[in-house]
Amino acid sequence: MENGNTYQAAGKTSSDGLNRRIQPIIAMKTQLEKRLTELREELEKGQTMLTDLKNKENNLREAMLRIQGAIQVLEEELSRNFTVPDEQDNQ
Repeated sequence: MENGNTYQAAGKTSSDGLNRRIQPIIAMKTQLEKRLTELREELEKGQTMLTDLKNKENNLREAMLRIQGAIQVLEEELSRNFTVPDEQDNQ
């Protein structure tokens, strides 16, 4: 009992030792929660970027399909037999 009284007489309680052991655990939990929040924010940004890239890809594919269609039309027109009128036809 005397040791307990001496411990308390120095201005410390048994809860002080417990607090010293718990503080690192609380600090680690706080760091983990902070990192979890950061990672969730990073994931959300990544998902937003991925959605934007998919939209850009779709727009690019549509543009390329239109260009391919225009190329096909021009190639078909060029492959036709264009005849140059004879001078006799002009008279």
